[in-house]
Amino acid sequence: MYKKFFSLVFLVTLFNLVGKGLGFIREMFIAKHYGANKETDIFYLAVSIPELIYVALGLAITSGFIPIYLSWKKEKSPEEAKRLYESISTYLFFLSTIIVIVLYVFAPFVVKMFAPGFTDDARQSVVKMLYMLIPTLYFYVYSGLSVGILNAEKKFILPSLTSIVHNLTMILAILFLTDTFGLYGLSFGFALGVFFQFVLQVPPVYNKGVKLTKNFRKYSADVKKITIDVFPIVITSMIVQLNIFADKFVASFLGDGSISALNYANKIIYLPISIFIFTLITIFYTNLVEFAQNSSTEFRKKTNQYTLVILGATLPIAAFMMLFPEWIVKLLYGRGEFGKEEIMLTASVLFWYALAFIFISLKDFLMKASMAKKKNKEIIIFNLIGVTLNIALSFYFGFKMGASGVAMASAIAMAIQTIINYLYLQKK
Repeated sequence: MYKKFFSLVFLVTLFNLVGKGLGFIREMFIAKHYGANKETDIFYLAVSIPELIYVALGLAITSGFIPIYLSWKKEKSPEEAKRLYESISTYLFFLSTIIVIVLYVFAPFVVKMFAPGFTDDARQSVVKMLYMLIPTLYFYVYSGLSVGILNAEKKFILPSLTSIVHNLTMILAILFLTDTFGLYGLSFGFALGVFFQFVLQVPPVYNKGVKLTKNFRKYSADVKKITIDVFPIVITSMIVQLNIFADKFVASFLGDGSISALNYANKIIYLPISIFIFTLITIFYTNLVEFAQNSSTEFRKKTNQYTLVILGATLPIAAFMMLFPEWIVKLLYGRGEFGKEEIMLTASVLFWYALAFIFISLKDFLMKASMAKKKNKEIIIFNLIGVTLNIALSFYFGFKMGASGVAMASAIAMAIQTIINYLYLQKK
């Protein structure tokens, strides 16, 4: 039994590491072939719009719908749980259709709202690229539903393969499509990667309820209740995503390559976060849930201990990135079209993002600690404070210092949000 369990953990961890590694290789290929310029700014803005919507919906699916599915399966029957999930799938299809129609109709307005600093020609290019990417919302949503079911059924191998499939598809698109079609070929590769995720995940769980049904109204009251329960999660996720868009919003005024430099530096700091720090946070969260139900004193003690562990893990990495940002950027991206100017711009951003790296890690942990205490309303407030500060400071420092000022603003906003959250947990 233990041998089987550890074999599963090893495989899932291995596939996740390979997926993250391929994701970073994908960014290296993009940097090599395109550098950091207006073209890459257009691409990164276009793909981030459908991703923003999916991240909010995906978090709601995995955090809200799946526990309900499991409870129905246990307390009622697997068949009832399946019927409920079919209703959820159908309602999400209708919701996705409404969002898709709105995006197609108002795409120029949406792009102008997110990138007001772009020229008319650049915004038009984003709109064209966005039209190609909008249908991926369907594939995103149903892949998320399928991953949720697979995890609920303790089938973890297929979900761990999604990033491998997506990133491999994009790498192949860079190699074989971009010479002919430019970044539109890369956008097609992105959309195709999302479609292949859908093909990989959905067929194995089709009979579990990830499909449309004519009888979706039967469970309308249950779906409504679930939606109300997960709404705070959606709002929190949207607010977190607004931090990313705040950076891009300001960067759209700051000259060619600014959005791309923020993206390239962001990928560097999130590599150790996604591989190491999130694993620590997940383990710590499981323990904190137990302590939160028993002893406030023990909960506070463990929160402090875990905070010190995360600080101990992040400080050396952050210090290294702040001391050698240019060397790191040159090593990872410095080839092909990614020349000296692009290296210097991205390195200046990485310096401040490295400082933000500490507070991003602590913020995510303290949010989990607040969840363990069921302080969902407070989490929304903390994130609103962080986003508001980030937007205000990004405008102030961005127009003074360029892209590095936007990264500096993110670091300051993250630090303040983290301190407020920590002090609140200590007090309560």
